[in-house]
Amino acid sequence: MRSVIEAAGGVVWRVTPGPGLEVLVVHRRRQRDWSLPKGRLHTGESALSCALREVHEEAGLDCIARAELPAVHYVDRRGRARHVRYWSMEALGGEFRPNREVDCIAWVQVAFAGDLLTSPREATVVSTLPRALVALHPSIRLTTTDVPLPSIHRSTALR
Repeated sequence: MRSVIEAAGGVVWRVTPGPGLEVLVVHRRRQRDWSLPKGRLHTGESALSCALREVHEEAGLDCIARAELPAVHYVDRRGRARHVRYWSMEALGGEFRPNREVDCIAWVQVAFAGDLLTSPREATVVSTLPRALVALHPSIRLTTTDVPLPSIHRSTALR
C-alpha cells in the first residue's frame, strides 16, 4: 500500500480599503493552474512550518498563521493519495518575485476566488475563511462581497 503524501499550505489574506477581504492565489507555470500556495512536508517538518515555508518560497510573503482551515484529501493525476492541511495566514510583508514554481500571483476578493482557482477543493477551503476570521476577530465586519456564494466553476475548457 502506498503512503499518503503529506502537504500543507496557506490561505493568505489581507484587508484593503477598497475591495475589503482579499486572498492570494498563485499561478503555477508547470501545471498551468491557479492554486493556493502549498507543498510537501520535508522530513521532520511540522505541517504548520511547511505551510509558512511554502507561502514564502512561492509568493515571497512573510505571514503569521491564524486558524487552521479544513484539510483536503484527494488522489492526484498520478494516482497518489494526498492530504493537504491549510491555515489562514495574515500577510505581514515581503515581495513576490517570479520563481521556478510560480510565475505570477493575484490578490482576489474572497467571493470571487472560486472563479479563478482551478481546484474546486481549494475554492471550498477559501470559502471557510470569512467564518474563521470572524471567530478569531469578532470585531471584523464582513460585507456581502467578503462572503462567497456557492461556487460556480468555469468550464474545463477555460481552465
